[in-house]
Amino acid sequence: MEKDSKKLEEQIKKLDATIKEESGKIAAGDMKEGDRTIRKDNGIYESHKFFKGKPFVEANHPMFSIYTTNCDPSDSNVELKQPYDYTKPNYTNMTNGRRHRLIRYSEVLLWYAESAARAGMDLTDAKKYLKQVRKRAVTDYENVTLSDGTTVKIDAMSADQLADACYIEHGWEVAG
Repeated sequence: MEKDSKKLEEQIKKLDATIKEESGKIAAGDMKEGDRTIRKDNGIYESHKFFKGKPFVEANHPMFSIYTTNCDPSDSNVELKQPYDYTKPNYTNMTNGRRHRLIRYSEVLLWYAESAARAGMDLTDAKKYLKQVRKRAVTDYENVTLSDGTTVKIDAMSADQLADACYIEHGWEVAG
């Protein structure tokens, strides 16, 4: 964020100009409302990123790190036999100093389903896996509300709809 008032004023003018330009394109039918790159809501600017015309979120690598607890806190060379606990210090006699990555099984299923849909593969297993992930969390697991607001049965989804549904489900999975 700019602290210099002149630079900040210039930045605001550029954002407002972009909003005005995009509003003109939308009014002329050359652009859809959902394709805006900048929005202003109650004086707050919000930028949107797009890839091939679709909004995306930058990766934040939501996998969990876990640490070994097989060391005595008073002497890291003494190995203890106990389960993992992420709050304990890393054991120094591991083969490398890297943390282990713990990936939720639901993420693996969603990765498969989304990539199968985007790659044009057979969607039978992909739909089954999306249902499996949703079944443990919601009662109406067969119906998914997509980003455009429509509700579609998983079995009736096209590849694009399935990819969108998996993308949305990733957000719920990472959110907890």
